[in-house]
Amino acid sequence: MSVADGLAGVSVIIPAHNEELGLERVVTGICDAIGKHGSRFEIIVVDDGSTDRTGEILSDLSRRDLRLVAVRLARRAGYGGAIKSGLRRATYETVLICDADMTYPPEAIPELLESMRDHVMVVGARTGEQVRIPWTRRPAKRFITWLAEYLTDQNIPDLNSGLRTVRKSVMERFMPLLQDGFSLTTTITLVMLTNGSPVRYVPINYR
Repeated sequence: MSVADGLAGVSVIIPAHNEELGLERVVTGICDAIGKHGSRFEIIVVDDGSTDRTGEILSDLSRRDLRLVAVRLARRAGYGGAIKSGLRRATYETVLICDADMTYPPEAIPELLESMRDHVMVVGARTGEQVRIPWTRRPAKRFITWLAEYLTDQNIPDLNSGLRTVRKSVMERFMPLLQDGFSLTTTITLVMLTNGSPVRYVPINYR
């Protein structure tokens, strides 16, 4: 069964601030991953006030592929602000969020999409065989995860992964709670779990 059998389409949101080195490869990888499984899709790249060649690369990509929607923010809105800007332009109910820095594996996307038939959110949990998280970030990450697990009384393999699929209507419902900074992914995870929404974690590698 293909992804298209269970999904009307997928809106991919990629927040990008100064991502000239990885943006094209990320977009190409996502197009290949979704395209091979037959689902209709659009890719919304939000240029979050970049000062490098991100805007130039985005213009070139949008000329080559009509499925790519370019959103340009004159001033930096932050990671969460960029995602919310992309969400407002999304056409489909299933939304895929992915970073633009080549750290997340596009080959994991089909499994995330397949799982959306039975879940409100599916998170690419960075618990695979190859995971590289800077050691300076690990103590704070462990503490925040422990606190979140205590508050929700649930095991949370990855609290703030930047690769996930989620229902657009559910994110819109909780939009007033979502911050403009990097905490958006943490907040949406906590909101889903505390409201009893079906959430699945799929182990992925992380570069």
